[in-house]
Amino acid sequence: MNINTLFDTLDDWRCLPAYQLERRVDVFFALHLKEILKRKLNDATIDIIIPEFPLRKGDLNNFMDNDNKSYKIDYLVFSKTRNQVYLIELKTDQKSRRYVQYDYL
Repeated sequence: MNINTLFDTLDDWRCLPAYQLERRVDVFFALHLKEILKRKLNDATIDIIIPEFPLRKGDLNNFMDNDNKSYKIDYLVFSKTRNQVYLIELKTDQKSRRYVQYDYL
């Protein structure tokens, strides 16, 4: 199987009702994420990328809340040069957009 066949298969399978494409292609995005973010953020250096980073619900909703459940962010990215953290949520399909995500992101 060559790489084109792999991507064609992923593209076909993304239409299946329970198939979660984002979980399978994140490694491909990660290969290019530093360069994409560097361009998008005007040459910021990206030092750390952490996939599937958990954000504790209690910390986001109310600092006094003891809810230990978490939301998963596709990537947490840190730039030492800017001393900033970025939360990256990838959407590979319009159907995967959830408005409740907008609230906590």
